[in-house]
Amino acid sequence: MNTTKIEWAEKSVNILTGCTPISTGCRRCYAAGFGRRLKAEYLKRAPIVDTPQNRANPFALRYWPEKFAEIAARKKPARIFMDSMSDWFHQDVPGDILRNLFTFMVRVSRHTYMILTKRPDRMYGYVLANRGLFPDGVVPGHIWLGTTVEHQSVIGRVDVLREIPAKVQFVSCEPLLGPLELDMRGLSWIIVGGERALGARPMDINWARSLRDQAVREGIPFFFKKHSGCGEKEGQDQLDGCQWHQFPTVNGRVI
Repeated sequence: MNTTKIEWAEKSVNILTGCTPISTGCRRCYAAGFGRRLKAEYLKRAPIVDTPQNRANPFALRYWPEKFAEIAARKKPARIFMDSMSDWFHQDVPGDILRNLFTFMVRVSRHTYMILTKRPDRMYGYVLANRGLFPDGVVPGHIWLGTTVEHQSVIGRVDVLREIPAKVQFVSCEPLLGPLELDMRGLSWIIVGGERALGARPMDINWARSLRDQAVREGIPFFFKKHSGCGEKEGQDQLDGCQWHQFPTVNGRVI
């Protein structure tokens, strides 16, 4: 388990690695870049779909179940981003692996687990088919389910997320690549950030302002991560001179 540079989490654990592009937000995927840099390590592990092509691809889906022990060994509660290097709900992730992941999170409940997908349709289908895993059939408040909405063309992901029986549902608008007409009804948290890479596509500050202002009106916690671009600059994590690092309230408590 690693201390992460992702501002809205404290730790990150990659029980799965690897993915394939699904929308425009994937174009400059930082995880794929890490996969190439970690090629020697990743190629030692057989891919989930074991084909010659995937064996030679460091960013093919791979499963690292030994990481469960690292989480269980940590006694101090932490906000853990579960898989910055993959998407749990990729079509090639078997249902038994998903069951292992959710069973573990329900059992080891002292941590807050943050799961982010660009494939909320499968998340929805999985949770509904496996409601027996969760108390009262609802994903509990220490397991946060989120989806990425980087562009208006994928805004439908929010409607799917909203239908999932979960106490915390969040939307990450990162990288924010255009203005969004986002219905925040029922959501627990909004994250906004620009693309962070060489040649990053620019984020208009007014796109971020619009989402912040709507979140404030709706009383929804808002987290501004960073402006677009590469490198660190003064005020990079500020929006109009203020740092917006708000978090959801679960059971009356700010996590």
